[in-house]
Amino acid sequence: MAKYSFKLRVGLLLCLLFLVFEPRMSLAAYSGYVETKGTQFVLNDSPFIFNGFNAYWMMHVASQPNQREKVSNVFREAANAGLTVCRTWAFSDGGDEALQISPGVYNEYVFQSKASAQVPISRREQGRKKTKAYIESKRKSLLKGAIKIQASVERVFSAMNLVKNPLRNRMGDQWMDDSLLVYIEKDVFNSISNDAIMHRFQNMKSRRGHIYFFILPWLGKNSVSAAAAKYKIRLILSLSNNYQDFGGRAQYVRWAKNAGAQTKSDDDFYTNELVKEYYKRHVQRVLNRINTITGAAYKDDPIIMAWELINEPRCQADYSGDTVNAWVQEMASHVKSIDSKHLLEVGMEGFYGDSFPDRKQYNPGYQVGTDFITTNLIEEIDFTTIHAYPDAWLSSQDDDTQMVFMRRWMTSHWRDSKTLLRKPMVFTEFGKSCKDKGFSIASRDSYMNAVYSSLYSFARGGGIGGGLVWQILDVGMESYADGYEIVLSDSPSTSSIISQQSRQMTALQHMMSKP
Repeated sequence: MAKYSFKLRVGLLLCLLFLVFEPRMSLAAYSGYVETKGTQFVLNDSPFIFNGFNAYWMMHVASQPNQREKVSNVFREAANAGLTVCRTWAFSDGGDEALQISPGVYNEYVFQSKASAQVPISRREQGRKKTKAYIESKRKSLLKGAIKIQASVERVFSAMNLVKNPLRNRMGDQWMDDSLLVYIEKDVFNSISNDAIMHRFQNMKSRRGHIYFFILPWLGKNSVSAAAAKYKIRLILSLSNNYQDFGGRAQYVRWAKNAGAQTKSDDDFYTNELVKEYYKRHVQRVLNRINTITGAAYKDDPIIMAWELINEPRCQADYSGDTVNAWVQEMASHVKSIDSKHLLEVGMEGFYGDSFPDRKQYNPGYQVGTDFITTNLIEEIDFTTIHAYPDAWLSSQDDDTQMVFMRRWMTSHWRDSKTLLRKPMVFTEFGKSCKDKGFSIASRDSYMNAVYSSLYSFARGGGIGGGLVWQILDVGMESYADGYEIVLSDSPSTSSIISQQSRQMTALQHMMSKP
């Protein structure tokens, strides 16, 4: 057994070196990080103005090999429409198919699903047959070798200094096609993931205290970020959710309760020390993860535009906003202690709180436990965000009334961001649901035209980077439809409006870049 173990360690290390010295995705095309300068976004000292979209589902879909092409399809169509920023989830908590199965326990097959080069079926099948036969005979040895090589893998990646490796510049779109690892990674995982040995392996801790699954998925690729890089689309990655979709804060509270913590409601997410520690560990895990295409940790990957602390934070236990404000201060400091290169935003919808009572007139008649002003004054928060769904917030009102609200909502936040907070703003969610009474494509197009017109006007005046429509899907993704979905290939009029906005924002960026 020792003989096989040694050979396997050597073989796996050779596979790693093979991957390292293949042509790799160069960071040269993304040599700069998006930054803020006053109330403006900048990239390499030039204004950065954009049109973008939401696709929260990407990591989940990319983890399903038979659905993975939908990620590439959406990025391709988005790029064709001139969209250059995508907001998506970097979390999925609880359950066997989640990213984070339990606190600190990660499904590496989901993690590596952010890979994206598609291997031709015929070549994949050839690799599958050979790999399956080999795995059946070497399963136990492979697992033991994988466990022992974990530390070596991390040392090799560090020693190779991949970010500076000139061989990465010889990159083609299908750089992974000839990789042995592409042939075997899925088969290895599927062949042993349900085995009792794999079950034991999943519950073994490394010397660093993390739980690691099988090593080969680590050597794969990061599909969402790879596809984003291919189509020159930067990412805003959200780290948790206010809602129970994909786990969210409710899952963190359940984990803590199961561990013996005294909890009363999901709002304990913001105050319970154990829950906060779970969240901090997740942040550390994600930010320090190595992207095996670039060889850089996510915290060093310029394809990422920004991190988002939590999607749409709310707190019924404290409507003043103080509880959420304290949590944001603590977590923003934590993120920045790990990653000072990327921008950071909260994920707020924009509801005003108690700090400026006169601003509450712009809320849709209620508060949600956040304070747009005080929270965004936190030094570590680099830019502000707002969401708007007047069709849901003011569902009893007609379209004209909802549009009046929208304009007031956008204008008040743009002014406060620019003059009071002195930070740029992004309109990170907006859309119109096909489930609305009297909905038509024409009404959606009219609504989007109005929103885009305001965004362009604000961008001309300075203080806003762009807007992200909710949400873009590929054909055949009905299970992800929420009423707000747009399938670009099936919506020519809406797609045309989106493309026109992209052209206008790009032209504005060029104009503002002139000396």
